[in-house]
Parts: sequence; structure tokens; C-alpha cells
Amino acid sequence: MPKTRSIKLFFMDILEAIENIKLYIKNMEFDDFVVDKKTIDAVVKNLMVIGEASKNLPQIIRIKYPEVNWKGAIGMKDKLVHGYFGISVQIVWETIINDIPNFESQIKEIMKKEVDKQEK
Repeated sequence: MPKTRSIKLFFMDILEAIENIKLYIKNMEFDDFVVDKKTIDAVVKNLMVIGEASKNLPQIIRIKYPEVNWKGAIGMKDKLVHGYFGISVQIVWETIINDIPNFESQIKEIMKKEVDKQEK
């Protein structure tokens, strides 16, 4: 039976994906982003990582921190993977500009609390 991944690794997956997104869109405006298919693909892949890692966190963590938009992260991943109604580049851009910074702060704070607790 495979060993269960620690929550620390899922948090690290999320934070690494966010760092990747920030690197990819550095110095970009929407008009640059919308025509850059490589960057769009890279960002979409990392949004999927964020959603999948969020989904794989223990449910007790997601329940304990209801202020985090877990449903949005997981739902975005599902839409991107399954292509529901096509992928809106505008929505992807708005997500990375408007939602990811707060999500990153929340994840860092939760990681401090939960990983420190686990490692003691």
C-alpha cells in the first residue's frame, strides 16, 4: 500500500504552482497574456495543480478553514481539465490577478499552523 503524502507536500505543490504562475505572467498585461498561448498553457497547467492539490488535502483541513475558496480552486481545475464550456482566457486572467494573491497568503498561513503542528 502506498504511503499517504503529507499535507506539507500538498501545500508545497500549491505554493510552487503559484510561484510558477507569478513568474510566467511577470510584467504582462491582459493584452499580452491573451495572445501568448505558451503562457496560457503553462498557467492553466499550474491552476490544475493548485486545484488537484487542494482537492487532495484532508477534508478536515478544508472544513477547518472555510474562508479559503477551496471549492473555487477545485472547480476551476475541473473546468480546465474537462473543458466545460471552453476555457475563458479572461476568467483565467481574472483568477490569477484577483484570487491567487489572497489564496497564496491563506495557504502560507495555514501551512505554518498545520505543518508546525504535524511536525511537533
